[in-house]
Amino acid sequence: MSDFFTGQILIFILLLPVLLRPFFRTLQRFGNIPLLTVIAVLICFGLVLSGRCLLFIPTAGFTAIVFLSQTARIVSIARGLPTDYFGTGIKIFYALLIPVFAALIAASVIFIPEAGYVPGKEVHFASVRERISTGFKYDFSVFSCSDNLSKSKSDEFLENIYEAAGIGNPSSGERTAGNPSGIPGSNLTPVVLFFPGFPSGRTGRDTLAGILAEDGFTFTGVQWEGQNIYRKWYLNNKYTRNLYEICSAAYRSIFVKTENPFNPDFVNTHKGLMHSVIRDAAVFASRRFGSDRHLYAVAEGYACQALAEAVNENPGLFTGTVYLIPEKDLPAFEEPVTGCSYLAEITEPLPSAAESMPGLVITGSSDEGFGFGETAADDPALAAILGMERDDDRKTAQLTSRHISSWLKLRHPLSMNTDTQNNTQEDSLEHTGTD
Repeated sequence: MSDFFTGQILIFILLLPVLLRPFFRTLQRFGNIPLLTVIAVLICFGLVLSGRCLLFIPTAGFTAIVFLSQTARIVSIARGLPTDYFGTGIKIFYALLIPVFAALIAASVIFIPEAGYVPGKEVHFASVRERISTGFKYDFSVFSCSDNLSKSKSDEFLENIYEAAGIGNPSSGERTAGNPSGIPGSNLTPVVLFFPGFPSGRTGRDTLAGILAEDGFTFTGVQWEGQNIYRKWYLNNKYTRNLYEICSAAYRSIFVKTENPFNPDFVNTHKGLMHSVIRDAAVFASRRFGSDRHLYAVAEGYACQALAEAVNENPGLFTGTVYLIPEKDLPAFEEPVTGCSYLAEITEPLPSAAESMPGLVITGSSDEGFGFGETAADDPALAAILGMERDDDRKTAQLTSRHISSWLKLRHPLSMNTDTQNNTQEDSLEHTGTD
């Protein structure tokens, strides 16, 4: 069950006695019931932190209306006055609100988000807030698995694994059980940066984060806030910007009737800023994980072209790059000069040329939600408006993530737990009691 759906249920439970109180004498005896609307409003503010669901807007609006209708009674409670009188007008008003309340509950059940992906291994999450360049403030969501025998300058957990398993520092070039090649950086956990093109989850693709982490990669989702970098002030905050993107996409799909639900001016501004975001994210990865890590990048939607241009400007910036592009946008995509292999159907295996190419393009129809992260699973209501099929059990998200993980393993086999290296590492972990 998603945090958003849980929050909605709590709001409905809190508002129910408030809405029924005018009609039941038993509830009228409890004078503090109006204070429940204060708690409901606070939960709404909390949901703003995950404000990627379209249903948040009517739920928050309804909660605000009920709260405002109770402000006089809340003041009466503060003054020690009774709050149990209800005139005919207020009863009619609440009688009109109750059907709306029931409709919101029904919509929340019908469009309940799909359950999140549960990794098969323990995955550790860290949120890092950092200012790297002028005008940008970043939130990096880092996912890593406890089985990753990687050396991070700031990761005490992995440091303890090294000491307990008796494994030397692979970055020093020493030949050890964990680094049989003795090549600096050959066994350090690869880092994958993800640049979303549309707000969906705390990372843009939570399923991808979980799968890559359990498969031995360190996944880092990138979000940012700005200081006067957007022309409209509310776009500088990531939460209000996410809500704007969601509302704008829904509005354009319903009223403008366009195939492209994105606001062109916003997209163009976003693409320009993505160049700075990509450079800063690479700097962050180098600082936090070390410059000898293999660094990969995955971009989606309108972030893809910016990533391709970043590769053209600095071909050595990433070991490999992946582009998730809607089928209709593929003709306009200019691949990096280093080249890409293409996967047109996620139900098909990777093309034979994938291993030799430093870039991979995965594309699919708009029905599958490509370019919108995991919106088809996280926000089924918005997905229905945008013409997407609901991603039941996150099957599409998992297939896409598995393909990305498979390609990364082809590009960087030394870092994965395979063959003899895998057996040696697993034995070491088993003897130390680490699972």
